[in-house]
Amino acid sequence: MKITIEKFFIIVLTFLSFLGSTHFIINFLNVATPFYFFQIFISFTILLFLISKKEVKVVYERIMFLKYFLLFFMLNFFVQLFFHNLSIENEIRVLGYFLSFFSNVLALSFLFDRKDTFNFFIKLCKGILYILIFFGIINSLSILNSNIFFVEPKAIDSYNFLFFKNTASLLEHQISYGSTIAILFSTLLFHRKIALKFIKLLLIIIGIFISFSRTAWLSIILASTISFFRLKNIAFIGCAFLFIYFIIPIDFFNNILRIENLGSGREVIWVYAIEMLKDNFLFGFGFSSYFDIKNMFLTNFELGLFEFDSTNHLHNSYLTLIFESGIIVFIAYILAIIEQLINIPQEHKKIFIYIFLTYLAASFFVEFRLGGLRFFNFFFIAIIGYIVSDRSARLQKVEF
Repeated sequence: MKITIEKFFIIVLTFLSFLGSTHFIINFLNVATPFYFFQIFISFTILLFLISKKEVKVVYERIMFLKYFLLFFMLNFFVQLFFHNLSIENEIRVLGYFLSFFSNVLALSFLFDRKDTFNFFIKLCKGILYILIFFGIINSLSILNSNIFFVEPKAIDSYNFLFFKNTASLLEHQISYGSTIAILFSTLLFHRKIALKFIKLLLIIIGIFISFSRTAWLSIILASTISFFRLKNIAFIGCAFLFIYFIIPIDFFNNILRIENLGSGREVIWVYAIEMLKDNFLFGFGFSSYFDIKNMFLTNFELGLFEFDSTNHLHNSYLTLIFESGIIVFIAYILAIIEQLINIPQEHKKIFIYIFLTYLAASFFVEFRLGGLRFFNFFFIAIIGYIVSDRSARLQKVEF
């Protein structure tokens, strides 16, 4: 297979994002921030190379396809700059998300102008999916337990089953791993090989199972049900889960979903966060402010509760955005997502809807910052890049 310069750039961007999402970089070496800005430098370098021979009109056109994202990031930056007393470090981080998103999405949009490069990217991500599942299984079975490459399993009794323990595979956290498997499931749907469909679905289910992540389960079930709402698809998915039901005791699902407790404690944090926001819904409290506001707002007794003592995050991307930047910035974000969703390509439309729904559903339970370090984010950004490329191609056809 011939590796063109476009495919080489895709390999570089994809590999750096994957490497930057690993336990090795984030937890073991503890170099997540410098590595993140190194990623931004590389993506900007690639973008500058790609647009050096493009007309200004073409670049401007693509930026306008992202106008609501531009509005979102600009509003967020100005709210943080003028309404909140941020440290220089946090101001740089806010700017970093802006630069990361636009450098990657614009670079990928130009790289995807050739359809074979998008297919190449999907195959590359499919390979990453298999790698994550493979190493997840061998780590879950305790075949390989190196603390250099694998995060420690969660010390929760219900997060283990028989000889399987919870794992994050090569990534930095179990939820990141499970959510990444859920969204990368879409890479298997771009090719219609019916004979292997059940085997692949079973592989995905095992991959998510060993993450012991409710976020991943809920995301993939919700997105699959809505995206592929056809009787034969529902019947197929139903048969797969019936198979699982008969080989896995119901007690496992009661434990992993904490059905008896009706939740994980996140809902308690959310209720308190909304109460804290009562007089600050318009502009929020500022970037990365939850820890300080929580300590000022809550009593010593409340701070000692498990829900608040065990986490310094809201575990909800949308509520975090409102908490830090206010409702106006949040509305701009939602408009940006809706605009891209409206303009998804007709070819493979249901698969793209699945990707969007998986991203949106997982973001309800975890803090995934757009333009952030995780591969989960990068894959979603790449899909937006493809949408921008497709819109540009359609516009050119109309003009001719």
